[in-house]
Amino acid sequence: MEEGRYDHAATEKERLEEKQRAARRERERNGEEWKPRWFEKSTDAVTGEEYWKVKRAGGAESGEVEYWRKRGEGDWSGCDDIF
Repeated sequence: MEEGRYDHAATEKERLEEKQRAARRERERNGEEWKPRWFEKSTDAVTGEEYWKVKRAGGAESGEVEYWRKRGEGDWSGCDDIF
């Protein structure tokens, strides 16, 4: 889309979305529970509201963000093939 190829971008978007839907259907067929890879639910200490918090290495609040660590290593094992 950034290159002005709108038809190609729309086709690629549809391909990605269908691949993601197919992966979800397969998980549902197999009775697998899906959990986000890079985020976890947390509760705000002040408001008590739930929100999605980025996962950090070792679970420490000040640890390296897990996504950036894996990206730096080029280690995408454990990630669904949705692209």
